Amino acid sequence: MSHDLWQIVYESVRTFENESVFEGNHDILTVSTRNNSRDGLTGMLVEDEGKFFQALEGEHEPTRACMKRIEADIRHHDVNTLIDRPCGRRRFSRWSMGFVDIVEMAEANRVADMLHSGSPERVLEALVLAGSEHGLVQRVMGRSWSG
Repeated sequence: MSHDLWQIVYESVRTFENESVFEGNHDILTVSTRNNSRDGLTGMLVEDEGKFFQALEGEHEPTRACMKRIEADIRHHDVNTLIDRPCGRRRFSRWSMGFVDIVEMAEANRVADMLHSGSPERVLEALVLAGSEHGLVQRVMGRSWSG
């Protein structure tokens, strides 16, 4: 098994309606936190206007296996990989699955502009900013999520 650190950043479109956003996100976060902890993966998930943006980091094989599960997940579609490369260090080492709804962010407009810029590096920068603004524990509709 390769021990190279790998990074994948993707965007996708949420399939569940606004009425079930909490339930859909809760399911994603619960399963992802468990799987990512088991597989040694870290990352950040941001939702904005029905789109998901996520960065994943870990050893190459578990990261690729996680991405295959994501691509097959019916809770979203139009999965578009923006970055798929080796990386020198983890950017999200404190979260097995960090989550931010940018509506709650002070920098919401700036982060949204970066997420929708069409630049993979700007999307990654937005995910890092989202993670740093919200500290070690993410608050999602009254539920704490931490890695």
